[in-house]
Amino acid sequence: MSLNQVPVKRKKAEWCDKNTEIMLKVCIEEVNAGNKPQNHFTKLGWANIAEKFNKATNLRYEYKQFRNRWDSLKKEWQLWAKLIGKDTGLDWDGEKKTIAASDEWWEAKIQEDPEVAKFREQGLKFLPEMEFLFKGTIATVNEPEIDTTTQNTSSAKENGQRKRGREGDKRIGVAAKLSSQLDRIIQTFESSVSAQDPTSITACVAKLKDLPGLERGSELFYKATKLMKKRANRITFVALEEPELQLGWIKSQT
Repeated sequence: MSLNQVPVKRKKAEWCDKNTEIMLKVCIEEVNAGNKPQNHFTKLGWANIAEKFNKATNLRYEYKQFRNRWDSLKKEWQLWAKLIGKDTGLDWDGEKKTIAASDEWWEAKIQEDPEVAKFREQGLKFLPEMEFLFKGTIATVNEPEIDTTTQNTSSAKENGQRKRGREGDKRIGVAAKLSSQLDRIIQTFESSVSAQDPTSITACVAKLKDLPGLERGSELFYKATKLMKKRANRITFVALEEPELQLGWIKSQT
């Protein structure tokens, strides 16, 4: 057998946290680029993931290795989502980055599925990225919804110039209304949600007010407050920590 005929054994992929983080980042880029129209990446999407990852890491991983890692991460997400289930009223342990619940709750969950025990001392790694990519079900709390309803205006056929004028007036009206509305939101929830919980609506809206690059009263700010109605969104928002990442996530969700 000549040297050219000797089969080359593919190197086993090593998925340390850094490599996993890079893969998740390029996967998110491909989702935002429209290369994952449904549940699977397109051929172009996978090709771009391989190219970007290998360039960033100086590795030479192939499609099958990326696909195996994707499936593995998806199973981890599904296990996490199964742990949360449809439970309500769950708290968050900021140090362990996992669910803060009673021993009885954890023991019952572990009895149902022993694999979830690993999340007791440390939550799912890369939670914001995993939530973005896999869109699983996560618990919510029973909290009053933020009232973001604006008064409906009657529609009539007008010429283009007059219609644009009305739309401009409406946007100005909404923006002006938001400032006072947000103060009412905070007052409403301070009595029902603990101020010590960083994922409470009160805490998250307060962060939005001071988030660099997010203009208070803007259309994006208005949409961000709607995102904060869901606890899953608030957990993701807080977990991102860095203002740049938080703002980027808000834009990706709107």
